Amino acid sequence: MLPLAEELFRRNEAADWLARLAEVGDTDSCVFYQPDPLIPGNGRCRFYSRRPSLCRLFGSASVKDKNGKAILAACVCQKKAFPSIVESAGKAVSEGLVSLNFTDFSIQFSGIDPYLGTRLLPINRAARIALEKYGLEMQMADSQHFSN
Repeated sequence: MLPLAEELFRRNEAADWLARLAEVGDTDSCVFYQPDPLIPGNGRCRFYSRRPSLCRLFGSASVKDKNGKAILAACVCQKKAFPSIVESAGKAVSEGLVSLNFTDFSIQFSGIDPYLGTRLLPINRAARIALEKYGLEMQMADSQHFSN
């Protein structure tokens, strides 16, 4: 989420997005989701190149089952829309195809921020926290620059 926060500050749009985030609930659809006007039910991230890690991983990454074996993390929509593809991808992962793993990424995130990196947050709350945290870091860096 931090690359997206950085991009929004670079564009001078962070305050606008923080205002939008204040208007929606934490568990509402992601504020960055843009519905497809031509195909109902489809859509994309407004900031695709800076989309959050969760969005990058979902549908192509794996999770570990209770026995520690990797299984494809496909959502209900993917299973419904593309059942044969999800089935063959799931089989490939269970047979050893190397895939990105949510647990591995969670461990890396906890190394960056032990508090936030171990918490599961709704997408809009995570976006708000990332924008606030990045903004605070920028303010602190600026104040240190001027105090020297």
